[in-house]
Amino acid sequence: MDSIWTATDLRTNELIHIEYFIKGIFIKGITIQDGQTIKYKDENGYVKPAFIKKVRNLAMAEILKQIPANERQPEYKVGVLFKEGKPIQIIHFRKRLDEKGINFQNVNIPDFEFIEKGKPIESLTLGLKIIKVD
Repeated sequence: MDSIWTATDLRTNELIHIEYFIKGIFIKGITIQDGQTIKYKDENGYVKPAFIKKVRNLAMAEILKQIPANERQPEYKVGVLFKEGKPIQIIHFRKRLDEKGINFQNVNIPDFEFIEKGKPIESLTLGLKIIKVD
């Protein structure tokens, strides 16, 4: 699924974040922070592919553990929150109100630090596809 996800600051109604997906795969993102534009990709730049792969694997393992096979969605969207450039929490973005939430509280996130042009990254969004095995 090709899509563009945006986030708007509710106080100022200004665009603060954009993410681009092609066929459900994250391609690139842009965060506007303190008037600065920070661009990132999961293929290169400061969001390292090794980190992306580990987080995807951790998130997928939790989804498979917490959601019964007959209740799983075909796709999930998870985010990683950062503090001062270091990942602190994985969160689940629900597409629909009836979608069962996933608890990532007990997941140990790999230790990485992301800083680009002196600015630390604040968040990262990943799309996960559930492959059905019969």
